[in-house]
Amino acid sequence: PPFPGQERAEYPYSVPEVLFFNTWPGYSAKNFLRKTSSDFGWDWGPAFIPQGIIKGVRLFKASVGELSDVLITQEPKSDGSVVITATALISHVPAAVQTSLSLDLQESGNAPYSTTVTLEPGENEVIHSFTILKPELWWPVGLGEPHLYKLHVDMAGQSKVKNVGIRTVRLVEEPVPGSEGLSFYFEVNGVPIFSKGANLIPLGVFYNEADDEDIEWLLQSSVDANMNMLRIWGGGYYQPESFFNMADEKGLLIWSEFMFACALYPRSTDFLALVEAEVTQQVRRHQSHPSIALWGGNNENEIALTWFKQSTDNRDLYVVDYVELYINTIHRVVHALDPARAWVDSSPANGVIAGDPYIKRWGYPGDLTYGDLHHYDFYSDCELPASFPNARFVSEFGFQSLPSFETYSKVLAPEDYNRKGDMLLFRQRHEGGNDQLEYMIDLHFKLPPAEASANQSQAKVFDDYIYLTQLQQSRCYDTAISSWRRHKATPARTMGALYWQLNDVWQGPTWSSIEYGGKWKPLHYALKKVFAPVLVSGYHDPATGTVNVHVTSDLKPSDRTEGVLRTRLYAYKDSSVPLNEWNETVAMQGNDSALVLESTSKALLLGKDLVPAQCFLETTFIPTQGEPTSTLLHFTVLKEVLLPATTVTIQALPPPSSPPPSPVPSPTPVELSVTANNTALYVFIEAIGFPGSFSDNAFHLRKGEEKHVVFTPRKGGKEAGREELLASLQVRSLYDTLPVGTAAAAAGPAVAVGKAKHKKMEDWEAENVSRVMGRTEGGREGSTAQLMRSPSMLVMSKEGRREGGKRRVVQVKEEGGRKLRGGAAMSRDL
Repeated sequence: PPFPGQERAEYPYSVPEVLFFNTWPGYSAKNFLRKTSSDFGWDWGPAFIPQGIIKGVRLFKASVGELSDVLITQEPKSDGSVVITATALISHVPAAVQTSLSLDLQESGNAPYSTTVTLEPGENEVIHSFTILKPELWWPVGLGEPHLYKLHVDMAGQSKVKNVGIRTVRLVEEPVPGSEGLSFYFEVNGVPIFSKGANLIPLGVFYNEADDEDIEWLLQSSVDANMNMLRIWGGGYYQPESFFNMADEKGLLIWSEFMFACALYPRSTDFLALVEAEVTQQVRRHQSHPSIALWGGNNENEIALTWFKQSTDNRDLYVVDYVELYINTIHRVVHALDPARAWVDSSPANGVIAGDPYIKRWGYPGDLTYGDLHHYDFYSDCELPASFPNARFVSEFGFQSLPSFETYSKVLAPEDYNRKGDMLLFRQRHEGGNDQLEYMIDLHFKLPPAEASANQSQAKVFDDYIYLTQLQQSRCYDTAISSWRRHKATPARTMGALYWQLNDVWQGPTWSSIEYGGKWKPLHYALKKVFAPVLVSGYHDPATGTVNVHVTSDLKPSDRTEGVLRTRLYAYKDSSVPLNEWNETVAMQGNDSALVLESTSKALLLGKDLVPAQCFLETTFIPTQGEPTSTLLHFTVLKEVLLPATTVTIQALPPPSSPPPSPVPSPTPVELSVTANNTALYVFIEAIGFPGSFSDNAFHLRKGEEKHVVFTPRKGGKEAGREELLASLQVRSLYDTLPVGTAAAAAGPAVAVGKAKHKKMEDWEAENVSRVMGRTEGGREGSTAQLMRSPSMLVMSKEGRREGGKRRVVQVKEEGGRKLRGGAAMSRDL
C-alpha cells in the first residue's frame, strides 16, 4: 500500500478525515501525509493529487555556513522610539571559522553595522539592535500608509533583505459592555479595526500554474476591494516569500494558518518531529513580515472532534492528540520563535483563558460570545439580515455562484449549456449546491427556464442563469457584511468578516469572488462598496414595513465622520426625477455605526399613487470631505418589481491629451461613458477576451444618468485600444433576464402586485432531500464524515435562529458513522 495508507493501517486506532462529494472515492489517509489537503479534492475543486519537485533545486557549498534566516523583533519605548533587534541565523557551519557580517537598516537614522564573528560548527546566531528615534508606522489598508524599512544582511557573499514594518498588532479579547463573553478583534498601533477580507485557497490545482504576477493580481484586487485582511486557509499550501512581501507593501494583514484542515491527525513521534521541523521552517521564514497578524494552528479541527463517531465515543483520546499536536508542538515552536504574535489553535475556536502558559477555552466552537465563527446556511433567506448570527468575528461565510459564461464555456460543449446537465453536476463538488443555487434565486428573481423555448437561444438562457447566480451571491454577501458592520456598535461587537472565498482553482460552481483566470465576479465589485471605509446601508423589513438606513465608519476613532444622508424616492418607470427627498445630518466618530433614518414604507410612499413594487429608495451619504457613497433599497424582492424596458449605451471617452508619466510601464486604462434610457438595475459590463477590471460594475442607473467607468487591463494581459475594447464589450442589466411579455418586463400602468408564490422551504427540502443529504463513502470503522461546505456543521451556533417567532434547532444524528442533519439538510443552526 502507499505510505500514508500503510501508516494508517499500522496506527493503533482510527484517525478519521473528511471526504468531499464528487471528489476522492474513498479514504485517502491524507492526514498521515504532509501534503496539501485540497490536492485530494475539496468542495470547490478537483482531486488531481499532483506530485514532484515544485521549486528550484540549489546546490550550496557551505564553506562558512549558510545565512538561512533573519528574525526581527521590535520593542516600543515610552518616548516613542522603537528598538529593532535582528537575529541572523547561520546554519550548516562545517567547522569553527571567522567571517564578516553586516546589517544595514536603511533610512532608519542608524549607521550600518559590521563585525567579524567566530562561528561554531552547526547552528549560530548573531544578534544586533537598532534604535529608531522617530519611526514611521506601518498601517493596514484604510488607516494609513504601510511604511517599510529595509534591513540588508550580508555574510560571505550571501545576502538577505527583510521588510521591517513598525507596528503593534494585538488580538483583543476582553469583556464587552452589555454582553456575556469576550470581544475578538485586532488592534493595530492602538487603533481597533474591523477586519474586512477573504479566505485564500491555493492559486491553482498545480503548483506551477501561478506566478508572482498572479499573486500580485489577487492581492491588488483585494486592496482595490477595500480589504484589509486575508486568511491563508489551512487546507492549502504555504505561500512563497513574494506573497508576504507584497502583502507588506500593500498594507494587507494576514491570518496565516498552518496546513492542517478538516481532519483529526496522528501523534506518533515521527509525525510530531516532522511537524516541528515544518513549523520551525515556516515561522523562521515569515516571522519578520509586518503583514502577519496571527498564526493559526488549523482549520476546523477542534470542531472536527464532533464530526466522527470515533471522537464522539472516545473524546478524551482525540483531545489528547489535539493538545499534543497543536498546543504542545506547534504552539510551543511558534511561541519560542515569535512570542509577540497573536495565536489561535484553531478556527473557529472560543479563544484562550490565558496566553502564557497557554490555557485554551474549550467548548463548542460556535459560541457567539467568544472567538470566531464559521457560518454557512444555504436555505434561510440570505437577503434578510436576521439570517446572520451576531457573532464577534466571522472568519468564514458564503454562498455559491457559477463562473461567467466567458470563463465557464472554455470547459463546456454547447450541449452542456444547461443548469440541469451532467457537466454542471460533475463540476459541482458541494453536494446539493446546484439545488441550493436554484432555490435561493427562485426566492428573489424570475428563474429562467433550464431548456430554451423555440424562440430562445440555449446559450442565452444558460448565460442568464449564470448572471443571476452571481447577482444572488453578491446580494447575499452584501446583506451579511452590511449587517455585521452595523453590529460593531451593538453588544454583539462584531469586528470582522472574512468571506469564503477569494479565488478559484478551476472553472466550476464555487464561493469565489474572483474566477479562475482572474476575472472579477459581480460579488467583487459589490465588496468594493460594502467594504468601503464609510458605508451607507439600508434595509426594508418585509414583515413590518420598517425602513432603516445606517451609516457605518471604519475610520480611526479620532477621525470624525460628518456629512448629510440624502434619501430620494424614485419610480422605476421614470427615475429621472425624484418623487420625494429627505436629508439627515450625520455627525459621528470613526469606528462606529449609527441609525440615521428610521421610517416605514407606508410613510415614505404616503401621498404617492404607487405600490412598493413600483418604486425604490436611493440613499447617498455626502461627506464633508471625500466622495459620496450610495445604495439602493427595494421595497419588494426583485422578481416582484415592475422594471421598464431599458437600453444601456456605452461610449469610449477620448483619452487625456497628455497622460501623466509613469515610472513603471503599465497598461493603458480606457474611460467609458455608460447611460440608460430608463431605470437599469445591475448593469454588468464584460470585456470579452481582455483580462482586467472596471472601476465599478454591477451598478444601477437611473433614467438619463451618466456614469463614467474606467477599464484597466491586467498587467501582462492583452492591451486594449479604445475601438478594440468597445468591440469586445458586452453589457446587460436585470431587465435582460426577464421573460418576454411578463408584467415585470413592461412599463405598464400602476397596478397592485401580489406577493409572488413559491414553495415553502420545508416542502422544497422534502422534495430534494435525497440530493442534499450527505452520504458515507469508504473509511474504516465508520471513520468518514461526508459533509457540506467546510464541514463545520455549517452554522456554528448554539443558538437557534428565530423564524416566525419560533426558535428552531436542528438536531445532528449519527447513522452508521456518518453525520446527517435533520430538517434543513445540514444547513441550519446547531
